[in-house]
Amino acid sequence: MSSYKKFVAGAATATLVASAIAPVAAAADSKNFTDVNDRYKDAVDYVVSKGVNGLSDTQFGVQQNIKRVDAAVFIAKALELDGANSPDSGFTDVPARAAKSVNALKEAKLINGKSATKFGSEDNLTRGEVSLILQKAYDLKGNANNVKFTDVSNRYLGAVAGMLDAKVTSGISETKFGTENPVKRGDLAIWLYKLKDHDTNIDGGGDDGAVAKGIKSVEAINDTTVEVEFTKAIDKDFIREAERNGEYFRVFLQGDSAFSDDAIKSATITFSNDGKTAQFTLGDTIKGDGDNTIQSGKKYTVALMDGDGVAASTVHSYGPVELKGSAAKPDFKVDAIADKIFVKYGEKMKSSALEVENYEVYDEGGQKIGDLEDFVKETDKGSWVDATKKTEVEFTLDPEASKKLLAGKTYKLHVKEDVKTDKNKTLSEKDRTITVKTPSIKDAQPKAVTARVADEHEIVVVFDKDIDEEITVNKNQLEVKTSTGKIITVDSVEKGDNANELKIKTDTKLAHDVTYRIDLPANAVTNAVFPNASNDAVSKLKAEAQDDIEIKSVKAELKASAKNKKQADLYLTFDQRPNMDTFDWDALQIEDGADVYKPTSAAKDNVKYVDDKTIVIENVEKSFEMGNDGFRPEKGETYKLEIGAGGVETDSFGDGNGKTNQSKLKTTFGGVSVNTPAVDKITLVSESEIKIDFKESISNISEDDIYVAGVELYSNGNFGVTTLNGKDQLSASVSGSTLTLKTKGDTAFFTGFKETNIEIKANSFTSKDSKVENEVVIIDSDNYDDFKNVDNAGPVMIGASTDNGSVNEDQVLLTFSESLEEHGDTDKIATLFSVKNAANNAVGKEVSVNGNEALVTFNDVVFDEDTVMSKVEVTYNAGGSFYLKDEKGNKAAKATVKGIKGKNPEGNTGSGSTPDPVEVDKTALNKAIEDAKAVDTTGKTEESVKVLEDAIANAEKVAKDKKATEKQVKDAEKAVNDAVKNLKDKEDTGAEKEMKATEAFDSLEVRTPFPRNHSVTMKGLKEEHKDSELQFSIDGKALDHKVREDVYVVTFPNTDLEASYIEKNLTVKVTNK
Repeated sequence: MSSYKKFVAGAATATLVASAIAPVAAAADSKNFTDVNDRYKDAVDYVVSKGVNGLSDTQFGVQQNIKRVDAAVFIAKALELDGANSPDSGFTDVPARAAKSVNALKEAKLINGKSATKFGSEDNLTRGEVSLILQKAYDLKGNANNVKFTDVSNRYLGAVAGMLDAKVTSGISETKFGTENPVKRGDLAIWLYKLKDHDTNIDGGGDDGAVAKGIKSVEAINDTTVEVEFTKAIDKDFIREAERNGEYFRVFLQGDSAFSDDAIKSATITFSNDGKTAQFTLGDTIKGDGDNTIQSGKKYTVALMDGDGVAASTVHSYGPVELKGSAAKPDFKVDAIADKIFVKYGEKMKSSALEVENYEVYDEGGQKIGDLEDFVKETDKGSWVDATKKTEVEFTLDPEASKKLLAGKTYKLHVKEDVKTDKNKTLSEKDRTITVKTPSIKDAQPKAVTARVADEHEIVVVFDKDIDEEITVNKNQLEVKTSTGKIITVDSVEKGDNANELKIKTDTKLAHDVTYRIDLPANAVTNAVFPNASNDAVSKLKAEAQDDIEIKSVKAELKASAKNKKQADLYLTFDQRPNMDTFDWDALQIEDGADVYKPTSAAKDNVKYVDDKTIVIENVEKSFEMGNDGFRPEKGETYKLEIGAGGVETDSFGDGNGKTNQSKLKTTFGGVSVNTPAVDKITLVSESEIKIDFKESISNISEDDIYVAGVELYSNGNFGVTTLNGKDQLSASVSGSTLTLKTKGDTAFFTGFKETNIEIKANSFTSKDSKVENEVVIIDSDNYDDFKNVDNAGPVMIGASTDNGSVNEDQVLLTFSESLEEHGDTDKIATLFSVKNAANNAVGKEVSVNGNEALVTFNDVVFDEDTVMSKVEVTYNAGGSFYLKDEKGNKAAKATVKGIKGKNPEGNTGSGSTPDPVEVDKTALNKAIEDAKAVDTTGKTEESVKVLEDAIANAEKVAKDKKATEKQVKDAEKAVNDAVKNLKDKEDTGAEKEMKATEAFDSLEVRTPFPRNHSVTMKGLKEEHKDSELQFSIDGKALDHKVREDVYVVTFPNTDLEASYIEKNLTVKVTNK
């Protein structure tokens, strides 16, 4: 979701400049313009939708150079700055049609005029100048080292880098960006279109607190409530009217407008006390009978109106954006063996996912063939595969259902909007339809596995799958013979007592001591749930009678379920055929040491014959329990099974009761792995290697499925925090149960668990034993203690900089891969640092550690105006008895960083030669001087007035210096603006004010202990307090503090105080000088 950030005015503003034809006509979209081809279509549609006009009814003017005034309209419209409440720009050459746009952009400090009264409306705008404007408007960031163009000066370097990294544009050739080339109307439309989803850096126009200040963010709290955050407080009179009326907000889908029939009006509005946020509930649609709830995955625009009727106009809008996030697209699988449909979601779901009425079935062409309830058991709501995680649902297909799926076909399952995640998300519209292929006909075919002579007139054939009630074979097609070749006449063929059995009946008396052979033709039976899958022909299937012999032994074996790899099935093989109809389930138990698991009511439903003497009890976790705990076996464990005396009867030939076992049947069996691969241990080996041990052997993993927080190491001492992923940045190797990750190229891992973040996608590898796929693996600062963890990785130096020029000429700020601690004499540790290829080769004499940064002061000047920053090298040598380490005691490794990020004292990175000087743009500086001179200093302190006068004098000197650098110009402008801001009233001198430290500083970090004392580090002292005296205290006790480079550090003896308490209660008394 895009959000508006508060605009922070830059020191230099861009100068707008383009053609000679004014736009005179509007168009609904690009199809009305004959000069708009496919390249420009989407972009022109976008700017036209924002209110930009074409040059005529049929011409947009894509190839026309754009005027300054028209560029102002394009940009203001794209940024949704209407300028209705912005102060007049003071320019006399701006036509009325563009006045509001120019006023808004000038107030936002994105543009200046050619002079105080001339905007230069008819001048051209260059590619370099528009890059400066868009860089500020959209807060574009880029790596200047990637800019290889020869026509980009320092003035444009950052802006061009930002445009390139945001993929807004590229150069006009491999060596030229075209900095001085005019921008065409079509190109500016494309650039703005590419930035449409990018965060902006704008605070809207006007000083009266009206709504035009802009919306910062919007979010759906639930299906019927929306929260809106504004960039500035809303006018109180407007709030009163909006809350009284209740219908000032409109919400409408992408493609609609605030006046569409389906646009939703607010019912009630409540603003916060400070007027910066509002919540509103949704009422009726404009037509009164539409859907008035926010749907997941759909994009909406939220508009604030100046009334509730048809004459109301939009004061400000935000969107289109997704107000409510959507759930990930689920997987859909139909299992031929299990006769089930599995729907696997990406996150925990609500019980609505179990309801069959929330699913519809379509054929491959998109024609609905029924609701899911037409295909599954009437009483089957669906059940969780794992009732704790609630991420996967199974539905059992019903052999007696009114509709059936066919094997080997493609279907589409549509999930209705009522299905929601545990966090109340629904699937987006495009993800609610899931395509799946049913099992092949071959996989769904019933296969005859065994046969037996049940009694004097009946033979039973057992199949590996349930068969349909309707038997298609004719009795004359089926042949039964004795071993001597005598043909037995078949009287009838029908479905057996069990779902996977076929009965063959004969009037001929069958002998219990004779072996019979059966020839079963193809297509005799069909799959119970896939009616187009029938059996292959079977020849000479053997059938024998079971003698009435007591069962005296049983063997047990656990196997991973063919239906679900996460389940285990128990196979019991007896020495005689058991009669499961008379089986005494109370006599059966599984022993795990002292724990005894008994069959559940589900066990009887989960049992079936595999062959004549073997049965399977499916899903032992559901079929056996001890209290409320299901039996979940583990690989490597041994379990005991016991069937009490009289528990099992022989299913003997004839109608009489068979013999029962007279003594207990006992056996043992081993466990199997049915668990999802789980992390056991993680080891940080070094900045280039991490090992993850799982609890069992795993398959190989693709680097594309692994994401690791790390850094990319650039040239010139620069680095970027990033997510390492794929074969270009990672190598992943598996040996047994160990996954080893290594970096590739100029990358590094973080070396502390607090900075480490690893994610492995779900279903990207399996357990080698169970073949169960993994669930998503996440290892981060919040959960690494849940695993065995070993930190053997020492900190390593990854970057060096001048901290934006704020360090001294003998200092370098170094960044490491994790937080640092000092071991031994600090002054000696400083000598471990050395620098070469600088103004002077030098050795460290002081070092100050703060978090993962070390500020090193060298024994000589490091930078001067001739220093080439890219050639400077800083080295840290691992020490002996004194060194830098991490909190685990791992020593920092020896490392060298080549190049220094930042500029030398002359404000440049050094080039080794002196180019012809180019005078820097001083428009903003001259404006700052002019405004400062107009300030009334009556009643201000002499000291603050003197600071202002000196700043103005220095700025005027810089303004006249044609060789002044960009840094000197910016510094002079800042000094003037700061001096105006810091003018103090005489009566304020000596005034005291006490406040929370969090109110006085931008950031505050508490470390307890550090190492024996509490330490509080504060950065970013508010501008209004910078010339004041500060005194810190907590619970009334005064605390000493130190200041270095605008960083304030307070330390005090270790107590039982929690870090959160210190952060909340540390106070500072501010006394004006």
